[in-house]
Amino acid sequence: MITNALLLTRSQFFEQLKQAFIAHKSEQHNFAILIVGVNRFKKINLLYGIEIGDNILETIAQRITAILPEGNAVARIANSEFAILLNNLNHIGQVMLATNKILSVLGETFIFDNQSIQIKASVGICRPHSNITRADDCIYYAEQALEQAKKNNQDYVLYSDEADITSASKTDLEAKINIALEEGEFELYYQPKVDLKTGLAIGAEALIRWNSPFLGQISPNEFIPIAEQTGQIIPITFWTLNTALRQLSEWPDMCSNLNVAINFSALATKDEDLVERLESALKIWGVDYHCLTIEITESALLSDPTKTFSILKKVKNLGIKISIDDFGTGYSSLSYFKNIPATELKVDQSFVKGILNSPTDLQITKTIISIAKEFKLKVVAEGIEDKATFDALTGLGCDIGQGYFIGHPMPIQKFIAWLKSNYASHMVTALPNPTDKPSQKT
Repeated sequence: MITNALLLTRSQFFEQLKQAFIAHKSEQHNFAILIVGVNRFKKINLLYGIEIGDNILETIAQRITAILPEGNAVARIANSEFAILLNNLNHIGQVMLATNKILSVLGETFIFDNQSIQIKASVGICRPHSNITRADDCIYYAEQALEQAKKNNQDYVLYSDEADITSASKTDLEAKINIALEEGEFELYYQPKVDLKTGLAIGAEALIRWNSPFLGQISPNEFIPIAEQTGQIIPITFWTLNTALRQLSEWPDMCSNLNVAINFSALATKDEDLVERLESALKIWGVDYHCLTIEITESALLSDPTKTFSILKKVKNLGIKISIDDFGTGYSSLSYFKNIPATELKVDQSFVKGILNSPTDLQITKTIISIAKEFKLKVVAEGIEDKATFDALTGLGCDIGQGYFIGHPMPIQKFIAWLKSNYASHMVTALPNPTDKPSQKT
């Protein structure tokens, strides 16, 4: 039986937040604070009355607690605001998936006294960072993010000060992203993916890097969230696509059937013209459909499943592979698997890194592999950092591996050299022993 998150009083919630903050400082316990605000709630009270307004707030609390598992906490902290404490996080994907599910359930119609009522909610998110010295600061920064989300009519804003980026410098960075696209400051690195049974390369994941002449190397963790919020992620995604397909033609001839994987954001996968844009890019660069994989996170897949599934099914029907990235990090049920438009699942590295020492991570990985096999999907394990993990995953029946043990992300020329070395080593082992007698034809 699944136990849901607790609905706490304000004082109980702040006590749990204080404990989470202490644990974070001493044990690197990862958590996040979400503040959910109902936009223009006063208007709802005026239109429908205070009693219905209170019923809506009670239902909001019920809907939120119903989709969050045990170990998390929810409390109403203001007239139309709810605070959520997400505990035991392994990955940012868990935060985004929880956020999207909350927005989804709050977007469903509320019915009271035969009246259908729609609300619009926004979410401010804060994860612990260097500027936070007190537990209460988390609430403050999440409130700041919520205010920005409402101001810009966004679903959510993630407040991040890990790189000490102020609002002014974020605006500056936003402007520099456009310049970077125009001036060719972005570069692709490739991280190899291999068949775990043979060790032979089957392709690579293309990863964007930004080398700014003014700011130096800028981490994707800094500029990708900004690009997501501003919509700049769309041109970045299609720059990545076209660059990867163009560079694919530079890979050695022996590697003509290898595959390149591109990360696509939720915004890009909702593009009604996605199929046409993909077809056009593949034709321009003369790349076969089966040589391209689109990677989409589980949270992005479920942010608007009806629309996303419809578009991705058309993409899959072309022969393009679709990979569900960071699988297992979220709060999703398995019900959507019946119609999932995917060809592979990627086991998140937070589980892969723990399979040798954590029975829980091992069991989760086994379950994901079992699910994938049941639905005839390939399984990719990312974050393989040693031979013992490589061998363990091979024994579990995982199909494809990726991680530092296999190869670090590397620029195109180094990746090409790695490919040649990988193929050469396998050609040597595949050569017949000169002492062996040739087989006779019959």
